[in-house]
Amino acid sequence: MKYNNFVLTQYTADEGKLFDWKEPRFEDVIGDDGKPTGEQTQVHLNVKTLFIGGTDSILNYIEVDENGNTTELNEPEDATNADYIAALAELGVE
Repeated sequence: MKYNNFVLTQYTADEGKLFDWKEPRFEDVIGDDGKPTGEQTQVHLNVKTLFIGGTDSILNYIEVDENGNTTELNEPEDATNADYIAALAELGVE
């Protein structure tokens, strides 16, 4: 089945930070002969922008700064009608 109507939410990491997976992910190390060595290495996402669909959550990611310090993320709160009115007022719309 093909589905063309995707709803994605864009998240941008704070200044000086990148997104990474919250749960570590590993991949097999491949030797010069093209075969797995039996060792694994951790892989990192290291992206500035995430586009998250309905089957994922920002809770599955962390922000990492250049020193390796991590920040756990929370779901953003839904905007209220008062938030919209305040945002429009800031733009000079009445």
